[in-house]
Amino acid sequence: MRPKILIIKHGALGDFIQSFPSFEAIRHTCPMAHISLLCDPSLKDLAALSPYFDSILTDSRERPGLSLKKWQRLRQQIAQIAQYDLVIDLQQSLRSKLYLFFSKHEDAPFLLKNLAKKKPLHALMRQKYLLKALHIPPLAPQKADWLIHAGKDLLPQKAQRPYVVLSVETGQKHLHKSWPLQNFIQLAVLLEKEGFQPVLTGIRPASLESQKRLSKLHILDLRGKTTLPDLAKIMERAVLCIGADTGVMHLAAFCACPTLVLFSAFSDPRFHAPIPLKAGNVVTMQARDTASLSFREVLKRALHLLKKLG
Repeated sequence: MRPKILIIKHGALGDFIQSFPSFEAIRHTCPMAHISLLCDPSLKDLAALSPYFDSILTDSRERPGLSLKKWQRLRQQIAQIAQYDLVIDLQQSLRSKLYLFFSKHEDAPFLLKNLAKKKPLHALMRQKYLLKALHIPPLAPQKADWLIHAGKDLLPQKAQRPYVVLSVETGQKHLHKSWPLQNFIQLAVLLEKEGFQPVLTGIRPASLESQKRLSKLHILDLRGKTTLPDLAKIMERAVLCIGADTGVMHLAAFCACPTLVLFSAFSDPRFHAPIPLKAGNVVTMQARDTASLSFREVLKRALHLLKKLG
């Protein structure tokens, strides 16, 4: 019978993408195992596209409170976890630790104690320590070809100019991490004058009036028109991706796209920056409030990076 392994990873998009190397390392070390993933429902489709898992379980992470039905669902979740031969907790949250405790799976207390003593680490390094403790050799981050191949090609086949992707994410949960739309548009105008084709991407679709206005400025507006695989395919072909500290920027880095990330004081780039597949491919800028970074400052850094990368 194939051994059953469960990986717990129910973080946000960027946190999930940074775990790609760990997922691959576990699959590489345990090729015959039946590997399941427990993740947030919003990540189910992305996880299902990957070559790492045999099945996907979802966890809404709802708090049961006084609801009998929610407590029953939680008990069912714990009972399901208890059926696995090995549970690898890449999330290391209070909720995931409780899962392990009540399902009677050990969580290598010596490892947690050692990690707690260490200085703050990038997520990739923390997971490397965890995998080594489980005798799973870490693998170097690889380009997410499986995700790129699943996307539709929304860009013209015969590009006259190199593309620069501007990731316009609103960041409603952390407004201080957002960069104003008007800054992106002004940056796009300047990039167009420098000979690049600006491409705006984002979750929220633009109004018809806005699309017409941007079209006159020779800005390609794909906001609200792309899936994650579509974005991956676009980013692979781009010479640069610029955006605030969101999950999409981690996606760009795993598509081997040079990336310029705008950070606020809320996050430390040393521990939260995207993982570069090539030295120098990820550059960050930081200000107390991301909005205070001017579009001219960002343009200067972007042109310097493009010149450096050749």
